[in-house]
Amino acid sequence: MFDFFYEVDDLFESHIDTKNLTSLKFKRNVHEHNYKANQIVLFDRKNNYAHTSDFRNSKEGGMKISNNTQDMLSALFASRNIPNENLLINDTIYLEIFNLEKNNIFPTYFVPVKKEIIKTKIGKLKTIKCKLFVKKSRIFSDKNFIAKEGLKKKFKSGTIFELSSTFNRLENTLNQTSESSLYSPEYESFTGVTLIQPLLKGGINSTTAKINIANNQVKENQYLVEIKAINLIGEVSSSYTDIILIDEIIKLKEESILLAETLVKENKKLSKASKRNEIDTTTAELAVFNRKGDLFNSQAIKTNYLNKLFGLLDLPPASQNEKKFKPLENFFSVEEISSRKKITEIALKKRIDILYYNNLIKSSELNLIRAKDQSLPSLNLSGSYGAYGISDKGIDSYSESFKRQGMEWSVGLNFKMLLNKKARESEIRVAQNQLAKVKIEKEKAMKLITLQIDSTYDQLKRLKQKIKTSDTAVKLATQRLNQEQKLVSEGKGNIYKLVEQQELMTRTKIKAVEAQAMLNKSIISLWISSGEIFEKLDVDKNLIQ
Repeated sequence: MFDFFYEVDDLFESHIDTKNLTSLKFKRNVHEHNYKANQIVLFDRKNNYAHTSDFRNSKEGGMKISNNTQDMLSALFASRNIPNENLLINDTIYLEIFNLEKNNIFPTYFVPVKKEIIKTKIGKLKTIKCKLFVKKSRIFSDKNFIAKEGLKKKFKSGTIFELSSTFNRLENTLNQTSESSLYSPEYESFTGVTLIQPLLKGGINSTTAKINIANNQVKENQYLVEIKAINLIGEVSSSYTDIILIDEIIKLKEESILLAETLVKENKKLSKASKRNEIDTTTAELAVFNRKGDLFNSQAIKTNYLNKLFGLLDLPPASQNEKKFKPLENFFSVEEISSRKKITEIALKKRIDILYYNNLIKSSELNLIRAKDQSLPSLNLSGSYGAYGISDKGIDSYSESFKRQGMEWSVGLNFKMLLNKKARESEIRVAQNQLAKVKIEKEKAMKLITLQIDSTYDQLKRLKQKIKTSDTAVKLATQRLNQEQKLVSEGKGNIYKLVEQQELMTRTKIKAVEAQAMLNKSIISLWISSGEIFEKLDVDKNLIQ
């Protein structure tokens, strides 16, 4: 019931030498809500040294102790077994209690305050009431200095390698008064290596997955950049085609104006010779005026197209760049298009968005591996080896540490298991859902690509046929114009009809170049849909960043 409000599960163990009542081993396993600790200290009574192990943090340590050092449980047991005849009221019994939580010594005093006999079920017992004192001055007054330098590396196998050197300068009220202290100030040093190998959680699968996820993120960012580049290339190519188209249209309209101006001149000559009336001249002049107005509109459209292109290229407006920009090519050459099936197969292999989704799927699978790994118990094999030294001089502690008697080693297994796995199970479900989502998105993208190719492919067929039809229409319009010009030159034709035929021929030619431009745009669209735009336009992907 109480765990519902605040979980407490503590275990303390003390192993005591029954002959002299000294502590041999002390274990501390604490679980108090979010605070957890799993530590052990081994007392080497022969060498007066305490070896400590922190299993949660995979740390090893130790320190010099005195013969009077006890753990918190053995201290109570040892004090209660002191003969009564040796205890005097208000006398002081000194003990050193080893604090495993912080790996230091508490100077502790038991003070007998009263002797009395109490009645129990097993009979009358002689007892002594004692007070416990820990002097604050001996704990908190210090001028200690601790420094640690080292190298730490984690390998793909999950193995953690650490090479470190620790230097401690201890000068405090504890080592000034404690019997365990040899020097004041006291210098300690430790230099050694530590290896930790995860056997379950955090092993090679998890570590490799983490590295590959990081690499995939780099690829994903590159793919996103390439997708933006492809979209920009498509817009620039389309804008470039529009500029070439409008240039062709402008040329055709300029030719149409020349035809009308030539007709005006001829009619003025004939009008003076009384062979042609002034109405015909006015009709030709009106045609010149209208065609020039139409030309101005096309020139304005070209300016807009140039501004659009320069905007895409992040260049100054057309008013400043028109002279610099000159399309060198007329149109993209119409090449033989592969079969619909082949283009679709290429697209599903080379499209950047497909590569992007493939990469996302790999990352999602790796995230699932990591999520499953995190749900496993933790079982780490650890080992350390190093040199320990102590002296009254800093540099001497290092020289002492490399003497044979100062060498230390340890090997151990650290096992941890979560009892409540709901959070980890939730992470696994999230990873599974994310993987399924990405796979669905890829399937949708593949269907959309197939539809895009089908639509563009059908449009190309229609435009090819339209170009043939437009070419035929241009030939017929040219033929009809020549016929009308002949009739007018023979005095049999009508100026109004001739002007109409000139305009008809211009419109027919414009429709032909428009069809060609649409075909070029469709080819570009097909290259984008198939994922071949970089190769077709000879764009170096390495330049895209």
